[in-house]
Amino acid sequence: MAAESPAYYSLLLPLLLVVVPALYLVGVFRSRRRSAGRQRFPPGPWALPVIGHLHHLAGSSVPPHHAMRDLARRHGPLMLLRFCQLPVLVASSPDAAREIMKTHDVAFASRPLSPTMQLFLRGSEGLVFAPYGDGWRQLRKICTLELLSNRRVHSFRAVRAEVLGRLLRSVASSASASASVNLTRGLASFVADSSVQAMIGRLRSDDRDTLFTLLREGFKIVPGMTLPDLFPSSRLAMLLSRVPARIDHRNKRMAAFMDSVIQQHRDKKRSAACADGGEEQAEDLLDVLLRLQDDMGSQYPLTTENIKLVIIVSSLPILFSVYQLPSPGQESSIERRQPLSFACMQDMISASSETTSTTLVWAMAELLRKAAAMRKAQDEVRRQLDGHSRVTEDGLADLHYLRLVIKETLRLHPPVKQRRPPRRNYTRHPPAPPPPVMLIRECGPRQQVLGFDVPQGAMVLVNAWAMGRDPAHWDSAGEFLPERFESSGTPDFKGVDFEFLPFGAGRRICPGVSFGLVHLELALAALLFHFDWKLPDGMVPEELDMTEEAGLTTRRRAELVVFAVPHVPLPIDQ
Repeated sequence: MAAESPAYYSLLLPLLLVVVPALYLVGVFRSRRRSAGRQRFPPGPWALPVIGHLHHLAGSSVPPHHAMRDLARRHGPLMLLRFCQLPVLVASSPDAAREIMKTHDVAFASRPLSPTMQLFLRGSEGLVFAPYGDGWRQLRKICTLELLSNRRVHSFRAVRAEVLGRLLRSVASSASASASVNLTRGLASFVADSSVQAMIGRLRSDDRDTLFTLLREGFKIVPGMTLPDLFPSSRLAMLLSRVPARIDHRNKRMAAFMDSVIQQHRDKKRSAACADGGEEQAEDLLDVLLRLQDDMGSQYPLTTENIKLVIIVSSLPILFSVYQLPSPGQESSIERRQPLSFACMQDMISASSETTSTTLVWAMAELLRKAAAMRKAQDEVRRQLDGHSRVTEDGLADLHYLRLVIKETLRLHPPVKQRRPPRRNYTRHPPAPPPPVMLIRECGPRQQVLGFDVPQGAMVLVNAWAMGRDPAHWDSAGEFLPERFESSGTPDFKGVDFEFLPFGAGRRICPGVSFGLVHLELALAALLFHFDWKLPDGMVPEELDMTEEAGLTTRRRAELVVFAVPHVPLPIDQ
C-alpha cells in the first residue's frame, strides 16, 4: 500500500489543481447570480411584449401625467416602466424627488440625449444636455453671468414694455368694439415677440414670419418622442421614421436664415464702431454672443457656427408660443466647444417662453373661475398703482397677492416640459409631446432610490404635477387658493421644497427663473390694472373649460376667449 502512495498523490495533485479552481469559479458565478437575483427594482404595472408599458399612457383617456399619477397610487411613488427599449423611472413623491435631485444629485445630473434630438442639435449638447462635469459648469457660469443675470434681464425692460403695449392696445381695440379677446393667442404673441426681440433684436415683418414658420416646421417634424427614440438601437426605426432627411432640410433653411441675421448684427456693430461719439446701443443676446466670440479663450471657443446653433436652439422653446399663433397670412384675434452655443437657449426659453405663456393663460382662467381672487388681485394692483397711468416694472415690487396667484398657478399647472410616449400608430402619426414632469435626467452608475435599485442609463421622470396636487402635502389640493402661500414657511419654487418644483431642483435647476417671472408679473399686472374681465354671455365660471392638454407644456385644451371692459385708460403713448 505504501508503494502505491506516490502514484496516488501524483494523480491527486493534478485533480486538485483542476477541481479547486473550477469549484471556485462555480461559486463566484452562483454568488453573482444570487446577487443579481437580489436586485430590488421598483414596482410597475403589467407590460406587453415589445412596447412595454406604453399602452398604460398612450391608450389612456387622460393626459400622461394624470395616468402616471393614477399608476403611482396603485404601485407606489417610485415606478420602473419600459417604453419599448427605454427603462423609465417615474418619481411621484417629494421623498423620491429629494433622493434623485439632492441626495444622489451628481449620479442623476446628466440627461439622456435621444437619437432625434442628436439630429436636431448636430452634435451640440449645451447646458441642458451636456454631461455633468467641468464643461457643463463652465457653460452654466456663462449662462448665469452673461445671458440670464439680473443686469441682463433688466436691460430688456424696454423690449418688454414695447411688446406689452402692443398687446394692451389690441385688447383695448377689441373692448371698444365689444369684440371678444383671444387671450391664448394674445399672450402667446407677447411672449414670442418679446423673447425673439431679446435674443436677436427687432425683426422685419417678413423675417419674423420666416422665423416662426421654421419653428412651426420643427414642431411638426418632431412634436415628441419618435420611433427612433423608442428603439435607439434600431437603424430600421430611424429609416422608417424618415426623420433625418426632414430635420436636415429644415436645419439648412434655419442656418441660412441665421447667417443673414448674424451678418446684419456684424454690419450694425461695424457701423456703430465707425460712428464718432454715437450713443451706445443696448445688446441683445446675439450681440452678447458675438462679443464673447472675441473675448473668450481657446478652451471653450465660440465659432460662428456655434453662435448660429445658440440662436436656433434658443428658438425651440419659443416654439410653444409660436405654435399657438396663426400662420402668416391668417387673421389673428390679437395683433465641449459647440455645447456653449446650445447652452444659452434651452434654459432661458424653458423659463421664459413656455412657462410664461402657459402660466399666464392658466392664471387668468383660474381668476375668472374664482371671482373673489380676481377682485383681491385687481384691488391690490389698482391700489398700489393708484395715480399711475400704466404698469411699470418698478411698480411690481409691492404686489404681494399677485405673486401668490402666480405661485398657486404654478402649483396646479406646472409648465415644465418633458417627452411624452407616442400614440399607438407609431409610423403614420407623429408622437404626441411630453407630459408635464420635470426635465428628464439619466441614471449614472446603478443607484438606489427609496431602497430600490435603478438600472444604469434609465430615463428618470419626476411628476411635478402629481406632487403639486398630493393631498398628503396640500390642503384642498385641487382648489385654487393663493392664500395658502401667505404664511411664512410655506413651500417656495427655489428647489428646496420638493413638493413644489415648477422649475426643478439641484444642479439642474432652471437658471432663467427671473427672466420668466418678470414677464409673468408684468403682463398679469397690466391686464388686471387696465381691464375688467367677463366670460362670454351665458357662461358661468363653473362652466369654463379647464381641461388640460399635454403638449410642450400643460396648456389648456380650449383657447381662452373672454371679453375685456376698460377700467384704467391706456396712456396715449402706449
